[in-house]
Amino acid sequence: MFLTWKRLAVVAALATAAPLASATVLPLGSWQTFSFGTAPSFIDTYTIDVAPGSHVKVKIVDGFVIGDEFSYSVDGGALQFTSDADANDGIQSNAFDGDAAWADARLSNGLILLLPGSHTIDIAITENALGTSGGGAFIRADLPEPATLGMIGLVLAGLGFSRRKVA
Repeated sequence: MFLTWKRLAVVAALATAAPLASATVLPLGSWQTFSFGTAPSFIDTYTIDVAPGSHVKVKIVDGFVIGDEFSYSVDGGALQFTSDADANDGIQSNAFDGDAAWADARLSNGLILLLPGSHTIDIAITENALGTSGGGAFIRADLPEPATLGMIGLVLAGLGFSRRKVA
């Protein structure tokens, strides 16, 4: 029941604050740090343009102290949530950069796949780490690795070939 009320509060915070916020452009290839206050509250709106024929992976991850959790929506769509934080709520993670935070499974995180077009991502804090009233986290946008695209192409070609052979 409490979780439902918490999510409703986040939806209300996003609905009221997002239109008033100015968007931060999310560059490709580097971690951006963002700060936040007491949950539930709106944090920021990020914009990113994805080129035709491409897609982008956006990573959101808590940093520093274990226990912060976030919600986000893409292009005003359904509200989504980062993973639940580990049971070590309120303990220092020693993840002081985005790569270390993303590698630490104890920290709450989310992965968004964006297809071509112009996108907005609204982020809010839904739960603070035990004993804190704010903190910092990381967001990063990357083009997929060429090897991953090559493997996807091979799988699709194999499926097409096998279907063609059967027919």
